[in-house]
Amino acid sequence: MDGDYVWHFATASEVNIVVTLPDNADRLDFGELPIGGLSSEKVVTVSNNGISDLSVGSLSISGTNSGDFAIVRDGCSSRTLGRYGNCTVSLVFMPSSSGTKTSILSIPSNDPDSPTVNIPLRGTGLGPSTGPDLTGRWLALNQSCSGTGISSRCKLTGSIEIRNEGNVKVPKGAYVSFFLSSDPSWGGGDL
Repeated sequence: MDGDYVWHFATASEVNIVVTLPDNADRLDFGELPIGGLSSEKVVTVSNNGISDLSVGSLSISGTNSGDFAIVRDGCSSRTLGRYGNCTVSLVFMPSSSGTKTSILSIPSNDPDSPTVNIPLRGTGLGPSTGPDLTGRWLALNQSCSGTGISSRCKLTGSIEIRNEGNVKVPKGAYVSFFLSSDPSWGGGDL
């Protein structure tokens, strides 16, 4: 598996468990997801590098936020893997509240040197989606005018910084409209 991180537990015993994680990681990190969202599946591979059979017990998720993670495909629990045999388990993240969520995937086996391999799980729940929220401020503004009174013409040049303070990405091709006024404060009647 190209780009995968392999937990290899070299032992003197005849049974040897190997756990392979995606994304060259030392844990399963599901990244950020809105509350109530469902992540894509992450696949963990369990292999036997020993010369005797590896008996895998019932896999489980435990820890503070265990309800935010789920095993959706379990091809490993209660399986016996012969020499160089393997199985896979798929997990998802479904945050029920905002903040960082952590738990542990436990893989018990009959490997005497590593009877239980614990894989850290991590994900972040994002608050309710508020959509994009663009705000801006002038970084520099220069004005040059000619004429007087109602016939005056002014040219403004400058630069403006625009930031998204929402928790959803701004769609590609979005634009910002703004207006200029001699009134230093904005009010609903300015539109």
